[in-house]
Amino acid sequence: MIVFDEPRNSLLTTIDEGLKMIYETAFLLDATAERVFEGHSTGDLWNGWAAPVFTFEQAQKIVAAWHEQHWEALYDKEQDAFVFSVNQEFDTGKSEEFETFPAMEIEGRKLYGIGAYVWTWEEAENSGVGA
Repeated sequence: MIVFDEPRNSLLTTIDEGLKMIYETAFLLDATAERVFEGHSTGDLWNGWAAPVFTFEQAQKIVAAWHEQHWEALYDKEQDAFVFSVNQEFDTGKSEEFETFPAMEIEGRKLYGIGAYVWTWEEAENSGVGA
């Protein structure tokens, strides 16, 4: 498993120490036109923003939403990680910067911390997920 650099590693530390329970909920990201994605959370916040983790299937939906914005994103099977372009040029949508979010095992499930502790995710109100 690839280890996140700080501060993203704090989600794993929190889970490993058994300090918080993970729960299902839904998240919004303004960069994806406020689309809702089902994910998991410990309730941790980063600068006031949610720090979600996602299943492989939901991560694929985030990739699709990235493509709808004409941005680059992919799943790297060798690394078992999702890679997203960031800081796209306004006129071309191209970027030379990428962020990688590898798989992690949390409570026996493989999840991906896409944008956790980096992007401005919000937990969706009244999502009905996990209810």
